[in-house]
Amino acid sequence: MIVAGNWKMFAGPDPAALAQRVAGIDGVDVIVCPPYVSLTRCVEAGLTTYAQNVHWEDEGAFTGEISPPMLLALGVAGSLVGHSERRQYFGETDADVARRTKAALAAGLGVIACVGETREQRDAGDTETVLRIQVDAIVCPPYTALAECVAAGLTTFAQNVHWEDEGAFTGEISPRMLLERDVAGSLVGHSERRQYFGETDEDVARRAKSALAAGLNVIACVGETQEQRNAGDTETVLRLQVDAVRVACGPHDRLVLAYEPVWAIGTGLTATPELAEAAHALIKSLLDVPVLYGGSVKPDNAAELMAQPSVDGALVGGASLDVESFAAICQAAAASRS
Repeated sequence: MIVAGNWKMFAGPDPAALAQRVAGIDGVDVIVCPPYVSLTRCVEAGLTTYAQNVHWEDEGAFTGEISPPMLLALGVAGSLVGHSERRQYFGETDADVARRTKAALAAGLGVIACVGETREQRDAGDTETVLRIQVDAIVCPPYTALAECVAAGLTTFAQNVHWEDEGAFTGEISPRMLLERDVAGSLVGHSERRQYFGETDEDVARRAKSALAAGLNVIACVGETQEQRNAGDTETVLRLQVDAVRVACGPHDRLVLAYEPVWAIGTGLTATPELAEAAHALIKSLLDVPVLYGGSVKPDNAAELMAQPSVDGALVGGASLDVESFAAICQAAAASRS
């Protein structure tokens, strides 16, 4: 068990006296988070010492900030990030918190990342959505980059997963293989898997069911092509795709759906916010789980799309390959729920 004391902008108790008092308490890891000017005194007193914040760069023109190497040089063990006071008074966003966390972990610091909803967000019934956004910044790299992303402290999903634990399935990855590498989940049913590799609704449902049963999280993708939309078959297609997942998995707490209007991926076209909202509302009426929007999300359209009441986030493609672009989308997601 961990008990962390955040001294905020107070001088705090005498570090030596505190260290002596808590030394005999077994079964609890005691951490203190003093102001920066008291870090050295706490470290010298033998206390496990965390800073109250840390920047994502090692050095630079960032007046008032402290870098991970600076903390390590003092013997500081870790840092808080994302405290509500930093978010409320200094405008720190979920993307900022994620960048601070990633840099601190990469440097070898411990991290206590803070999340939570405001009174207004709770009264509006947005607690779950706010917490999901604050916690769930996910990357889905190629299989060869999974280990690197996990090691960097990123919540990492695979791009696909098979339904069997092992067997003669060349080119496939099993749920157990992902779990053994600390991968948190997987996409299934991406439009490119359906289009180029012939994956069916049944295949997607089997992959989703197996992954969930193994303990993985799942983002299951659904969506119509341009031809299906032009023929007026959007609702029918979505019903068939969602029903396949619903029958196999039900409303699972580790299941998320992603709506991919296939005609808006890589074409320069984007569903209007109203169109996205209508599709998401339909999907939610069929299976009550969070639904992400996945049709060419970019920094300049993310805020408007994610402001829609039935849109719970984004599945980002090409824009996720650039750090600043992806961070901007994360910021837009946070702002849309603030």
